[in-house]
Amino acid sequence: SFATWQGHQTQLIGFKARSHFLDDDGDLYYSYNSQHSYSMVIGAAMFYHRYYSEIFAFHHSPIISGLRQYLWDHTSIDDIAFNFLVQSISKKPPILIDVPTR
Repeated sequence: SFATWQGHQTQLIGFKARSHFLDDDGDLYYSYNSQHSYSMVIGAAMFYHRYYSEIFAFHHSPIISGLRQYLWDHTSIDDIAFNFLVQSISKKPPILIDVPTR
């Protein structure tokens, strides 16, 4: 939650996790089955510092500009790209908040 984010402002804080992995052929896969391990949190429910939004929206490096263009052309992968962007800058994994169910 917000209190967790206040203590970890360089990391993504989220409520729903996903994982990615490479198969034996080197192909990248995205998994919804992230009960035991995860490598990203989804964008529908996460806290992050606005610094990362500013980098994503306004930075003019070829990598960031290329990423923005790729996301314009390929929908539904913005959460993956944003996780990798933040993790590549912060060098830290996202934090998953456990939300109790009723």
